[in-house]
Order: sequence, then structure tokens, then C-alpha cells
Amino acid sequence: MHILFAGEANAARTIIAEALLRRLGGGAFEAYSAGRNPALHIHAHTLETLKQAGYATDEFHPKSWQEFVRPTAPALHVVVTMDEALKRGPFPIWFSNPVYVHWPYPNPQAVAEDDMERRGAYRRLYGDLEQQILRLTGMNLKGLSSYALKDKLDAIAPKL
Repeated sequence: MHILFAGEANAARTIIAEALLRRLGGGAFEAYSAGRNPALHIHAHTLETLKQAGYATDEFHPKSWQEFVRPTAPALHVVVTMDEALKRGPFPIWFSNPVYVHWPYPNPQAVAEDDMERRGAYRRLYGDLEQQILRLTGMNLKGLSSYALKDKLDAIAPKL
């Protein structure tokens, strides 16, 4: 199952979610992340958090969701939006007609004012997303119709 984590800048939440699903997906998932208006660089605290969790971070970079519109792009089954502004679109026209789910985690860059608070916000985000990804990977999603898939994914969406 191919899952795209979509955000505004693709510099924090979406990158962490992609990294976690790659690690915890057990081969059943292909994880991607992208942004509507991608940042030039991943936030330094995102990289720091991933490095502390044992990830090689050189493979991650902000990218546009336009990369997933091309006919040669992977067929997306699910798009998980992570920014409130993207909850209802508009989205590009994906050739694969994916299911949309919203995971409303707060932007750690915006919730903290000083560096120590921001580090703490990133670590909390990592832990929260790890639990969310474990819920996702623990589900049997094979062979579901789009409607059944959306229902199952909506059922585990965080209520923040």
C-alpha cells in the first residue's frame, strides 16, 4: 500500500511520518511525503529528532506533491493530510484516485517559542506519530474497497 503524507511545507510532520512508516511498515507499505509549497530545507529539529532515533537522514528532503501527479509516479492508495489548511483540499489530480485521511498533529515549529520547548515538541510529535503508525501497521487493510479503507483509517485518526 502506497501512502503519501501531505503537508504545506514537507519539512517536519510529514517527514517524520514517512520515516516511521518506512521503518515500521514491515514491507507492507511504501511511504512518501510531499508538500503543497515545499520548504527549501527540512527543519533542523526534524533532522535532529530523526538522527537521535537512529535514522540516516540524508535520504529525506522536502518535495512537491506535483512529483506524484506524473503518470510515472507511484500509484497512491492513501493521502494523509497533516495541515489543517489541507484537510479538504484542493489537491492535484492523482491518477490513482487515493483515499484521503486527516491526521491533525500540531506543527512543532509553531507550538513552541524557545529552542528547548521546540525540541520537546518535536520529541512529543515523534512519539505520537510512532503510536499512530503502529496503529496503522497493525491493521489488515488488504483487499478493502476504497470506502472500507477510508472507514478503517478514519477510525484510527487522532482526535486532537
